[in-house]
Amino acid sequence: EVFFSNESDACRISSTWGGGDVIGLAMGIEVMKIIDREHLVSNAEKQGKYLQQKLTQLATETENNKNIQLQQPSGKGLMIGMKINKPGFANAKYEKANKLLRDKLVDGCYEKGLLILGAGWNNIRFAPPLNVSAEHIDEALDVIEQVIQKIEKK
Repeated sequence: EVFFSNESDACRISSTWGGGDVIGLAMGIEVMKIIDREHLVSNAEKQGKYLQQKLTQLATETENNKNIQLQQPSGKGLMIGMKINKPGFANAKYEKANKLLRDKLVDGCYEKGLLILGAGWNNIRFAPPLNVSAEHIDEALDVIEQVIQKIEKK
């Protein structure tokens, strides 16, 4: 199979951000300046630790739930994931049941204005913006707790 329309295309370096054109490079440099000026890397580290701490507490709170449990979070910075499962249904044999449960959480959060991402068959991902604050994290966790309580009552 041929993937390039001509030989010169085969030698071009490209990516999803625009293919290396001058304007794209200038935008990238400005973004890096903003990240540096606003200390977004250190904020991501600080808020990522805070988010991990709060998610760990949430996982502990769901240990005795009958319908939904969250496992300990993992990740780095603000890219954090958690496994979700129905108690006693933690392996791949129950993939469909846990995916449905995970989707209930994702959809319930969406209905309340919070976007979390489903991944795999029983994972949720958190990927907040680099400038997220502890207050925003607390608001998000309040929504997640409300949805978990709703699922737990059913």
